[in-house]
Amino acid sequence: MALWKATKVITKRKREILINLGVMTVPILVVVLWQLGSIIFGELILPSPLKTFSVLKDGLVKSGWLFSDLKDTMIEVVFGYLFAVIVGLMVGFVLGMNRFLREVAEPFVLNIYAIPKVTLFPIFLFIFGLGMESKVAFGFFHGVFPIIILTMGAIKDIKLVYLKVGRSFRLSALRVYKEIVFPSILPSLMTGLRLGFNLAFIGVILGEMAASRSGLGYELMKSEGAFYMEKIISIILVLAVIAITINYFCYTVEGKLIRARKA
Repeated sequence: MALWKATKVITKRKREILINLGVMTVPILVVVLWQLGSIIFGELILPSPLKTFSVLKDGLVKSGWLFSDLKDTMIEVVFGYLFAVIVGLMVGFVLGMNRFLREVAEPFVLNIYAIPKVTLFPIFLFIFGLGMESKVAFGFFHGVFPIIILTMGAIKDIKLVYLKVGRSFRLSALRVYKEIVFPSILPSLMTGLRLGFNLAFIGVILGEMAASRSGLGYELMKSEGAFYMEKIISIILVLAVIAITINYFCYTVEGKLIRARKA
C-alpha cells in the first residue's frame, strides 16, 4: 500500500514536471515558427520577432505611446467589467431564486446574448458618444450576459433537498446563501466571472476599433491603416499577455477555492 502511494506521488510529480516543461516550450515554439513565417512570407507581411520587440520596446520605454493607450483601455475594461459583475450577480441571483421571474426573463436573456453584439455598437455610440462611456457600456454589455446566465443556471440546479435541510435547521437567509447556495454555485460562478472578463475585454477593444480617439483598439486600427505590421503585432502581443495573465489568475483562484471547498 505504501509502495503504491509512493509510486502515485512520483507519477504525479513527473506529470507536473512534464506539464511545466510543455508550458515553457510553447512560447519558444511560437517564436521559432514566427521567425520561420517571417522568412517564408517576408518581413513586409510578417515582421520578425526582433523587429516587433524593438517596436514594443519603443512603446514601453522610449516614446511611451503604449502606456497611454494601455491605460485608457484598462480603465474602460475595469469599469465595464465591474458594472457587469455587480449587475450580473444581482440579476443572476434574483432570476435563479425566483422561478416565475426566471421563466419570464430567461428566453429574453438568452436571445439577446445570441445577437452579434458588434452590430449594436452604433446604438451605444449614438447614446454615449465617442468618449470612454460608450466603450465602458459596450464592454459591460458583452460581459454581463455570461455572468447572469451561469449564475442563474447554477442556482437553478441546486438540489432542493439542500435548501430543505437548511430550512429544517432553521438557518437564516444569510446562512442559507453562505453555507448552501454559494458553495454549490462556486464553480459555475467562477467560470461566469472569467468569461465575463474575457467578453468585456473583447467588447472594449471592438468599441475602440470602431470609434475612439484613444486606446489599444484605436491604435490597432490606426496602425492597420498605415500597414505598420510591427506595431500591429506589438499591440496584439500586449492584448494576448493581458488576457493570458488575467485568465491564469482566475484559474488559480478558482482552483484554490474549489480545493478549499472540498477540504
